Amino acid sequence: MVHTQGVVERPGRLGRIQSEARRLLERDVLTCDQDMIRSYRDSDAERCCEIVIACLPLLTDMNKAARDWVRAKNVPEAVNRELSSLFTVVYTEGDLVVGFGALAEAEVKRVYIDPAHQHRGIGTLLVTTLEEEAVRRRLRSVHLTSRPDAVSFYLELGYSIDDRETYIIDGAEFTVVHMQKPLPFTANLAT
Repeated sequence: MVHTQGVVERPGRLGRIQSEARRLLERDVLTCDQDMIRSYRDSDAERCCEIVIACLPLLTDMNKAARDWVRAKNVPEAVNRELSSLFTVVYTEGDLVVGFGALAEAEVKRVYIDPAHQHRGIGTLLVTTLEEEAVRRRLRSVHLTSRPDAVSFYLELGYSIDDRETYIIDGAEFTVVHMQKPLPFTANLAT
């Protein structure tokens, strides 16, 4: 690993993408072959909803009422309202959005990858991009709320577990794991 201006860069294809992320995201586009990570657009809301709904059958840690609750809350108007108010990036393959994630102050949230495109490094790239934005904002750490079945993914990215809780909303039972990660020191980043 190489440390550049307080940001950890990893070797290989992912490292090349990360090293260009700050420069290219300022122009609103990060390209890699035919794939890219870019800023969220209002027109992405419907596809982002489709991705969340496609992930629901895989969320074995939720009861049916919780999956129904998530499905009902993920409508394009509401999703667009939320995602457009945050630092949100999407990963596309060609013209198709296949993943997205957001940063709300120091919280990494809404990281979803279309099930047909999972386990290819897209989630890692999205989370790393959000972390780099947090470093740019001079944040000392980020936190997130994970589903239990995604904890191992975040542990591999350097997050640690703070606590676990289960809560119920209208019969929908949610078990979540609160996690956090310290970020590289940012004092020597240019303003």
